Amino acid sequence: MIIGLFKELVGWFVSLTEVAAFLAAILLIGLVAGTTGFWMLSRCARKLSGPPAEFDPNQDEPEDQP
Repeated sequence: MIIGLFKELVGWFVSLTEVAAFLAAILLIGLVAGTTGFWMLSRCARKLSGPPAEFDPNQDEPEDQP
């Protein structure tokens, strides 16, 4: 009887470990897919936005007015 309870307890822990490993794998796949998607989205948005804007150092200076 004690051995049967021990086997059942070990089986329960094995099942719990399998479920935890399965959930961790699903979350890892989701993380990789999401990271890849956002990386591709940022690359596409960067290409669609055109060349980077050039900084004009004279733009921030106030104009002299009488």
